Amino acid sequence: MATVEEGLTEVFRSRDPIDRLRIQVTLQEVTAGPSVNVDVDGDGILDGDPSTALVPTVAETKLIEWQQKLFSAPEIEKYRDLESCVTETEKRYHLEVVKHLATRAKASRLYTYVDDDDYSTLHEKRLPLTVDGVCSTSVLAEKMTALRKRKGYQSTAAALGTHPHLNDVVIAKPTARDKAKRLVDTPFQVMYIVADLSPPRTESDEHFLGAQHVLCTVKVDENGVITMSPSFNGPRPRYRINHAGTVWEYELTHASRDITPKEAADEALVLQEVYQRHAELCANRVGTQFNTLPDELAHDTVYHVFGEIVSAHAFEYDNLYVRLQVDLPPGWTLDASSAKAFVTQMSRVSSVGGSDDTAMFSYPFELAIREEGRAEPDPAAGDDGATASPSLVPKLLLQVSSLDFFERHRPEGYGYLPVPLFSGKHDTHVETWRPVGHHIVGKMHRYFLGGAPELQDATYTAIPHDHHDVVMNKQGFRTEAAGTVRVRTHILKQSHPDSAAAAARARQSKERKPQHAKLSEISNSTLDILAQFKKAHAKMQEQQV
Repeated sequence: MATVEEGLTEVFRSRDPIDRLRIQVTLQEVTAGPSVNVDVDGDGILDGDPSTALVPTVAETKLIEWQQKLFSAPEIEKYRDLESCVTETEKRYHLEVVKHLATRAKASRLYTYVDDDDYSTLHEKRLPLTVDGVCSTSVLAEKMTALRKRKGYQSTAAALGTHPHLNDVVIAKPTARDKAKRLVDTPFQVMYIVADLSPPRTESDEHFLGAQHVLCTVKVDENGVITMSPSFNGPRPRYRINHAGTVWEYELTHASRDITPKEAADEALVLQEVYQRHAELCANRVGTQFNTLPDELAHDTVYHVFGEIVSAHAFEYDNLYVRLQVDLPPGWTLDASSAKAFVTQMSRVSSVGGSDDTAMFSYPFELAIREEGRAEPDPAAGDDGATASPSLVPKLLLQVSSLDFFERHRPEGYGYLPVPLFSGKHDTHVETWRPVGHHIVGKMHRYFLGGAPELQDATYTAIPHDHHDVVMNKQGFRTEAAGTVRVRTHILKQSHPDSAAAAARARQSKERKPQHAKLSEISNSTLDILAQFKKAHAKMQEQQV
């Protein structure tokens, strides 16, 4: 069997159905002219004058569809007898051969091997697994060829057979993703276009027997990648084969039918409908409407807090848990669907990020806090909403406690986190403290009996609401530093559109006012400098006189 020159394999990618693929094959025998340009000595090299043209004979042309079965002469002899057909595929081939014989069509040199034929499997087994074609096939190589399945998946139930003691196992139907995971390569289908280049047995017999030559191999995987070897001729000359002193030429032409304008319009409508359904699916997942504030709450603002108590670090004892409580000042309300207090799970201290005293919680919580008619904070102007008025900002009060072997609870630290009043992500490390007694007896009591001073009022952790100063004096209250609690919050602010526009206008006017104030201050300072200069100049003249 002769081989076509190497380097003609091309790879295509198509989103159209592979059933539309059409390949036109033209096979023609070329006879020698005055100067014979054929392989005379059998060394694989065409002898004679290459400039002398060869005289072509009558060409044979076939239009072959994807996975279209064309039978060779030996296959017609095999499948014409029903008794020799065992499998369902062979029985189907028998019916096609009977129809072919009924038409009394002439035998053709061109035929095909499709994915269901045994030739495809045998041909793959003959493919070398390495670039060295002379190496011997090992047992492992023979086993690996079984993994290169074209269709990719074989049912486990079919592999087990009908053994009663094995069919008790319930096997779930695998998905396409599961099927792909069980494969070494991507599943593909293959098709071979073959020509029988042997001469007829007799002048009257049109059946051809002898050497066959694979003209083209087409391989298509499930991702729409088409590998064709050799590829379409295009501008290249015809492929030439030298077999037993006879020169054959053949040409591969892409003959797939172009899409009609009507089909293109229908396809565009289908794609538009698919994209529209996908957009509707995404919109349904996200939501097309959001709950807005009613008109009676036009001047109110709702802060949605999506938080997480991440971890606790550098506390004295193990088995830690955190109690979180929401502290609301006057003018703030908590939504009925939000809880006012949370308690995390107990976590043991472990090594995280090079630190040996970190307890991980990853405890999520969600709050919806409504404020009655407060102006919008401006982060660009230094107003973060958490430090301007500490006593009028909602706070998250934190209490870290531990549980010992005797199920005794010990307070490990207190701290608080002001709720940020502007939207965005905030990652905060809250420093904590715990109260201590006035002498060593309190520490001994904590170590041996588990008791420790606690706060009767959790709001004492921060600044109480009735205290309007920025600083609160807690002199005489003895504490010691404890660990830190990491809290991550995401703030989403919701307000009425009219109130948001009014707040934006107020912020713009606030930005303009300082500029006018600065200009007036500059002009006043300039006049003062000139007056002082005149006064000093007059005083110097008096001293000179």
